[in-house]
Amino acid sequence: MEDSSPIRDFPKYGRPLVCVNGIYGKAVAWSHSYGLIERAEGS
Repeated sequence: MEDSSPIRDFPKYGRPLVCVNGIYGKAVAWSHSYGLIERAEGS
């Protein structure tokens, strides 16, 4: 799959906490179709 929309980054200290399929982490970047999550310790 291709996503031609721009990739946007969250500021380092403004990343929201998210839960994806029961795994918690911080959202790092996103586009219209995809998201990059940094996994939290202990998840």
